[in-house]
Amino acid sequence: GLMRQRSTTLVACILVSTLAGTACSDSNEPEESLDARIRYVNVVKFTTGPVEIGLRNGPSQVVEFGDVTAYEALRPGDYVVFAEDEAGPLDANGSAFLSAGTDHTLAITGQSDLPRGMFFSDDPGVPDVGQAYVRVANGGLQVGPVDVYLLLPGEQVDGTPTVGALDWLNITLYGEFSSGEITLVLTDVGTQDVVFDSGPISLPSASVRTLLLFDGAEAIDDIDLLVLDDGGS
Repeated sequence: GLMRQRSTTLVACILVSTLAGTACSDSNEPEESLDARIRYVNVVKFTTGPVEIGLRNGPSQVVEFGDVTAYEALRPGDYVVFAEDEAGPLDANGSAFLSAGTDHTLAITGQSDLPRGMFFSDDPGVPDVGQAYVRVANGGLQVGPVDVYLLLPGEQVDGTPTVGALDWLNITLYGEFSSGEITLVLTDVGTQDVVFDSGPISLPSASVRTLLLFDGAEAIDDIDLLVLDDGGS
């Protein structure tokens, strides 16, 4: 982990709304197939114990800080998000629409007094042999807006970030990179002042990865990283 951040702006696609009703179905209608999938991530700081994350009328799991669950199958449709720790419910309610035939991630982020959900789909397709798809998600309240560099071996921070000013609750689009290794480097917005360097991250051929930033547990200004496999595992 490293330091702190500032500034504003955002990027590509963000999600998780505030509140919606669950979708109900007539018990006389034929059951829909379980052809959507979801996994849960707990990166919300300062909770009392692990966090139960789930969807009303759908699956839930108890998730330790910094962990991700396996995908679970469920019916497509609208759901309401919930999360609670041992002290009670966290105010992270939101809505989630699960598309048929699609994998999804629900990450509970932020801190116990300001929790927020990030909900996104994980199906960009399969990269060609020798290539990989990579995106970056900012799940860190204290991470703040940062310039993002995704560097191949031999590349350096040069003042032209891969994505500029990626703020909390924002996620980039997938980018295509050569397989092998990639390094995620964060700088303060508009500068080359490095605040986080992941070191080399393995990118197998035809792999799909989400690099999820979050507030580390060690210190107030600590930045941590989860590398999520979006390839269906």
